[in-house]
Amino acid sequence: MNQFSWKFGRRSASRKRRTIMRDHPLVAQPSTRHAILIGVNAGHPSLALDSLTAPEHGDVPKLAAVLRSPACQFTVEEWCGAQAQRDALRTTIMQAMTTFTAADTLLIYFSGHGYVVTTPAGADDVVLVTPDVDERVIVQQPDACLSIDWLKTLLRSGRYAVGHVILIVDCCYSGLLGTTLEEPRVEAPAHRQMLASTHDLTVAREWNQVSLYTYHLINGLKGARHDRDGFVTLSLLHAYLTDRMKDSPQSPQWTGAPEPQLSGWDKTSRWFLAWYDPIPHALAVLRDLPLDRLPPPRADLPETSRVPFTASPSFVGREPELQALAAAVGTNQPAVVVPAVATGLGGIGKTSLVTEFVYRYGWYFRGGVFWLNCADPDQIASQIAGFALVLDIDTRDIPLDEQVQRVLNAWQSPMPRLLIFDNCEDWAILDQWKPTVGGCRVLVTARSDQWPMLTQIRLGLFSPAESRDLLQRLCARLSDAEADAIAEDVGHLPLALHLAGSYLNTYKHHTVEEYRKDLTIAHKSLKGKGALPSPTRHEQDVEATFMLSFNQLDPTNALDALALGMLDGAAWCVTGVPIPRDLVLSFVPDGTDADDKVDALRRLQQLGLLDGTDAVVLHRLLAQVVQARLGLEEMLAVVEDQINIRASFINDEGIPSRMLPLEPHLRYVAMRALDRGDALAAHLANSLGYFEDLRGAYAEAQPLYERALAITEAVLGAEHPDTAGSVNNLAFVLAQQGRYGEAQGLFERALAIREAVLGAEHPDTAQSVNNLAGVLERQGRYGEAQPLLERALAVREAVLGAEHPDTASSVNNLAGVLVRQGRYLEAQPLFERALAIYEAVLGAEHPDTAMSVNNLALVLVRQGRYLEAQPLYERALAIHEAVLGAEHPATAMSVNNLAGVLDRQGRYLEAQPLYERALAITEAVLGAEHPNTATSVNNLASVLESQGQYAEAQPLYERALAIYEAVLGADHPDTQIIRANLVSLQATMKTKGQS
Repeated sequence: MNQFSWKFGRRSASRKRRTIMRDHPLVAQPSTRHAILIGVNAGHPSLALDSLTAPEHGDVPKLAAVLRSPACQFTVEEWCGAQAQRDALRTTIMQAMTTFTAADTLLIYFSGHGYVVTTPAGADDVVLVTPDVDERVIVQQPDACLSIDWLKTLLRSGRYAVGHVILIVDCCYSGLLGTTLEEPRVEAPAHRQMLASTHDLTVAREWNQVSLYTYHLINGLKGARHDRDGFVTLSLLHAYLTDRMKDSPQSPQWTGAPEPQLSGWDKTSRWFLAWYDPIPHALAVLRDLPLDRLPPPRADLPETSRVPFTASPSFVGREPELQALAAAVGTNQPAVVVPAVATGLGGIGKTSLVTEFVYRYGWYFRGGVFWLNCADPDQIASQIAGFALVLDIDTRDIPLDEQVQRVLNAWQSPMPRLLIFDNCEDWAILDQWKPTVGGCRVLVTARSDQWPMLTQIRLGLFSPAESRDLLQRLCARLSDAEADAIAEDVGHLPLALHLAGSYLNTYKHHTVEEYRKDLTIAHKSLKGKGALPSPTRHEQDVEATFMLSFNQLDPTNALDALALGMLDGAAWCVTGVPIPRDLVLSFVPDGTDADDKVDALRRLQQLGLLDGTDAVVLHRLLAQVVQARLGLEEMLAVVEDQINIRASFINDEGIPSRMLPLEPHLRYVAMRALDRGDALAAHLANSLGYFEDLRGAYAEAQPLYERALAITEAVLGAEHPDTAGSVNNLAFVLAQQGRYGEAQGLFERALAIREAVLGAEHPDTAQSVNNLAGVLERQGRYGEAQPLLERALAVREAVLGAEHPDTASSVNNLAGVLVRQGRYLEAQPLFERALAIYEAVLGAEHPDTAMSVNNLALVLVRQGRYLEAQPLYERALAIHEAVLGAEHPATAMSVNNLAGVLDRQGRYLEAQPLYERALAITEAVLGAEHPNTATSVNNLASVLESQGQYAEAQPLYERALAIYEAVLGADHPDTQIIRANLVSLQATMKTKGQS
């Protein structure tokens, strides 16, 4: 059985600077720089030491590559593994000490195992383990080994004239080198210093095939920290190593805080391990800024940096935003400085984001990170002048404006620097103070999103997972469900999450249930009670944060007054849900200039009070602030009226997906208005009900139509045309649920009211006549339905015209009742006429066009023209799926009908899964007892019977028959068809000997 689609009616500029390349200092002062690097993974078997990985495979080869680089210019000997014999090493070291002169440098490095022994004098010593020395020799003759005491004696000896000697030991217990070294008996100038990876008797550790100490040593020699002139001195290197080791994760065997040692003395004027031409080196470092991953936080910002905040231990999420900022400012040497802007609502975490960015990426800006707070424009010049000292600018006896200009000039050099303009809401401020050329990269934080010419990273609210993570970091007792609930209550706003989590952690006697019950914008937790200190020293009060923006709106200013009205209107909508832009623009007095509307909305966006472009969002906590200060009932009426106008227009288009942006706000205001019970509440309920039945949710539409009818009757009276409209719509949704008897009585009532009040020739009266005919046709009363349809068609043609969609509806429905009577040749041209009107007026992709295509296919099937019908059914199905969705009753009808035409062609294996799909949709949406469900059950039984699956088909026929008899009655034509199908199957089964 194919399904016919009935059409009921309802209502519904500085100059550029060149980079100057300088010669390496060693060119002017030639000398020999030599390194002896020793790496031993395993000692003699008698020592029973675990084999290492780093010394031979990572430490020595990687360190050697750096020392050979142009920055360091060392010649290097590598002694690894089996070749690192005790006697050969001692001889090599003594020869180097003897051969080199006072102008030369010798670096001795060891990585491997350290073995603690007691010397004959009773002192502790550490033997640097080589593979050829067994335990007996180490214990009995430590002074014959490569030991720390032997090396220190060598450094103290006056026999050797080499000017600079550096001993670097990276092994367990290397701290026994100590922090002092007796002055050697050697003529000055001379340099003797020792670096150890640990202190006292603590252990060293490996990481990623390099020892942890050597990993940072290599980075230090690569220029991770150097002075302003590019020199990597030993003291800077040791300071860098100390900082990095403190930041390193603790290993299970670590017995104390990692604290590398530096000892020795220096009588030279200035000695260095490496030199980097600052600007080329800084640009090379910037090129290494990672854009495809998030680097870990690190505290070793360039020494010129001035950042007022520390990294936050509770920072969570924001990885895409951090990487977007990196992509925006991490490019190599721009010709023109183009800032990137992080924007968002107050309390969204803009400053926290940029602070986190600084501690993850700031190291790559070797010229330093400079932070400006632009909240008070009058203080910016003083802040800039304060950077002069770290830039080596002499500020003595010069006025403030000259100090500022010298800093600005320095910022225009090619040196990569990162400038932060925090809380900068005015483009003029940025334009006044940012450098226009040079190596600076600029990040801006602002509430306003009005930065059209700049790269903008808009911060949204936290995701549920990020919100939960932050709350549980702050208050570990929160379960996932509790954290999720609180996050939803505060709208996933980072500042509110921070305050809520801190409060619950501080005051543990409060249950989550009690807290949530009392939680509003005025709750003391959201005003900073019990809050942990803010790493960015942000105002610990959500309402006060919002008021910084709200108070900038002056109600005596015409534009601000429009903006306040829009903000008030938005607060009457669903908070935290995008509001269509055109709706917000309508929350102004009639006659307001269109440009003024746009300017008022831009004003709210500039202040960060509304977020978004095509649709705007008002945060739920900010909405509470607005409601407390505005919340005008007059604006509520405007909001409801504007929402209803738009909903009615969208409903009349007949495409429910177009309602989706408005639907949450329509539902919100409609359900709230129902408590009032006035005429506008009835209109809103009717609009929402209309949307529900358009999308096939008939059970949800019915109570809304019932409520609209009750209000209309109470307010306007039982005989009012609007009451008739409500009666009509309720009847329609009952008919869609197969409740034809109830629907008929209501359609008759609506018709009587309209005939009496509006007259027989009114379009609404014609609609009632059409709908009454439809419900009669559904009950098999074709003879009664046809003259009503002819009457409705005549009125519509006369009043609305031959090309009106309502006229097409009447043409379609008249053709349908002719089909039911077997008058196919009369029906076909009517279906074709209806289709032509729909395509011309509504378009080829409209659901009503799809309905008409379906019906034309149906009449072709009835004439046996299956090959012509099939592509029409496929077209109708494609439209329904695209416009209404895969689970809509109209889509189920199209699936059923396509299956039917395949069935008629004997393509049973293709038809069966389509029938099954149609049945699943119909049962889920319309229910198990709906006539359409019975049709799908009957058709599935039929295709099973055609494949000889009689036992499977029989209970389906029986089920379909039971539904039709209960809903349509025993004498309905469709009931008779199914009864005949069952009798025929039983006869076939009897013939074939099946019970």
